Amino acid sequence: MDTCPNETAKVTPEGVLFNGEYYSSLWAIKEKWFETVSVSGEYSLPAFLKGSSKTILMVQPSGHEDYIEFRLLTRTSVVDREQYYKKMQELKEQFKRIKRANRD
Repeated sequence: MDTCPNETAKVTPEGVLFNGEYYSSLWAIKEKWFETVSVSGEYSLPAFLKGSSKTILMVQPSGHEDYIEFRLLTRTSVVDREQYYKKMQELKEQFKRIKRANRD
């Protein structure tokens, strides 16, 4: 049975925070939620846990009628995501240097 759907979760740069746990989804990553919130600031959305475990959080994005499924982030997935973003930043810097070198 789902818990009360009138609870809220906070969208943060680290993921969607609900009851002290972070959640994420491929949809949110694709929509660049976490990048956007790091610039524009955190905000809250309606959310509730699906079923009796805390592994799936249902979140209702602004302007959507339906809730979207978010999965609990484990410590490993948080570290993997941080490494991914760090690597992407390194690659962007390399690309800029190569682009500048080609212009000169």
